Amino acid sequence: MSHALVWLIKRYDSHFTPPTEDASTEQDRVFLVRETCSFALNKLRIQLNPQKLYGADGYCVQELVKIAKVLIDASHKPQKSESQEEASPAKLVEPKNTRQLVSEIINEGAALSDLLGQERDLKMARLAAIALPMEVDHIERFLQERIGELQADTSRQQEQLKQLDQDRTDLQAKIDKKRLELERARTRMKSWQNVKPVHMEEYDKLEAEVERQYRQYVEKFRNVEWLEHELEQYTQREQLRVDEAERAINKMQRRLRDQQAKQADEDEEDGFPSFPRGSAPPQGPSEDDVSEDDAGSLSSYARSEDTHVELVRGSGRPASDGRGAHEEAGEQQGRP
Repeated sequence: MSHALVWLIKRYDSHFTPPTEDASTEQDRVFLVRETCSFALNKLRIQLNPQKLYGADGYCVQELVKIAKVLIDASHKPQKSESQEEASPAKLVEPKNTRQLVSEIINEGAALSDLLGQERDLKMARLAAIALPMEVDHIERFLQERIGELQADTSRQQEQLKQLDQDRTDLQAKIDKKRLELERARTRMKSWQNVKPVHMEEYDKLEAEVERQYRQYVEKFRNVEWLEHELEQYTQREQLRVDEAERAINKMQRRLRDQQAKQADEDEEDGFPSFPRGSAPPQGPSEDDVSEDDAGSLSSYARSEDTHVELVRGSGRPASDGRGAHEEAGEQQGRP
């Protein structure tokens, strides 16, 4: 068994050196089988069973056949000659695929570099794991534990699936119930839309009446606002007229007083006796004697203005017969 195993490994890699030349002792055979299995796993990517190889029976032959099959397939594979390789046209590679391959190569190289950096620690762990004695009881116990964990995980997943099925059934039932309620609500809504309420006609009449009343209210409100604005402007104009009349009367009074003073000075110069300040002077010409026409017109104008101001301030509205305050004031000015 040992000679056949070493021969097959050397057929694959001639540089392979067995750990021991003489496998006469049990320890040497165990070490040879372990190193050979490790080399086959690392180089050939073939996993061999050390227990079957050590048994040196029919099961050992099955393990050796794995290596022999790889060698046979390699020998039967046709090899291309140099002329064929030169004659084969080179495949054109698109730039996009080239850039993608370059990026993948860079990423794979970085990952490989990281793994190689961890190789020192991993090698020690791997050798320590290989050096451990491979007991069947330990392996069976480990496998039984893994099987139990997988079974527990499977049962848990099945329970979750059952719960999900139950939740889906409940949700479907709720959806069906809500769908039926929606259909009933739509049917009820259509029936209510087709039915006319009892007091709908009266409601329509009242709504039309309210709309008419509102239009009237808006119209009257606008009229009142306009009349108040016009009254305010008229009041301002009349107040300006009253102020102008008062200023005219004051000016006329000052002019009469100046004329009286001037007349008194002329009388004194002509030799008329002067009276002391404490005594009452003789009755001179009055304002009516000096300018009867002006005084009469001013007095009538003042009476008309006072009457108009009293009307505006007292009632705030013109006379009820429809004539304006300005016409009434004009009539008063024409009276004696």
